[in-house]
Amino acid sequence: PVSLTSAGRVYFKGCQELVARNEAIEQQVRMIDNELSGVVRVFAMYSTGIGWMTQVQSGFAEQCPEAQVQLHYDRPDVIHQAVIEGRCDIGLVSFPEHRDSVGSWGLRDEPMAMVCPPQHPLAREHEPGDLSKLDGQRMAGITLDLPMGRRTAIAIKNAGGEPIVIDHFDNIDTLKAAVIEANCLAILPARTVRREVTAGVLAALEITPGLSRPFGEIYDKSIGLSPVAIAFATE
Repeated sequence: PVSLTSAGRVYFKGCQELVARNEAIEQQVRMIDNELSGVVRVFAMYSTGIGWMTQVQSGFAEQCPEAQVQLHYDRPDVIHQAVIEGRCDIGLVSFPEHRDSVGSWGLRDEPMAMVCPPQHPLAREHEPGDLSKLDGQRMAGITLDLPMGRRTAIAIKNAGGEPIVIDHFDNIDTLKAAVIEANCLAILPARTVRREVTAGVLAALEITPGLSRPFGEIYDKSIGLSPVAIAFATE
């Protein structure tokens, strides 16, 4: 029930900038001796990929052995808010975009695939999936309040597809389970279903024309990044 006044928000933001500037100065001093230390607070989407994050953290640990990474997984909207409120230094999200004081840069484009159980009629065609083929098909989707859900729905509509959406989900793991149980379709990043495809419980059809999910980093432009956070961001 308690929140900051307008003046309080301005004061709090100013304090954040002072602390960030002080940390940056300390890091510059440490860099004289080629030593980067400190804490990097990272918020990442659930579907970022634990394996990939482990590789990044391992490489960063070799580069900056005196630094520490605090990693937290959450929803994209929560991550954006955490960046704005100064609760994290770097956010890893899909469809990164500039918002007010939030800056961003891209890391990779993840190809999307049409995902369904192997026994589904479209999987048995053994052909690339055109989004227009979704017309009249039962489909589960990502909730529309998330960027991937909105962008996917727009792409399907533009292709002339009108699927029968049985439900929306707010995370990829639950969506994959729904596709298996309901024998329906979904549009997901191909990387996120590799294990299920290898195990033979899901099939992933290439989408034509190609559809991808941009993935990148966001940060607070007004505060900037400390040298050790920059080192992590560029790992």
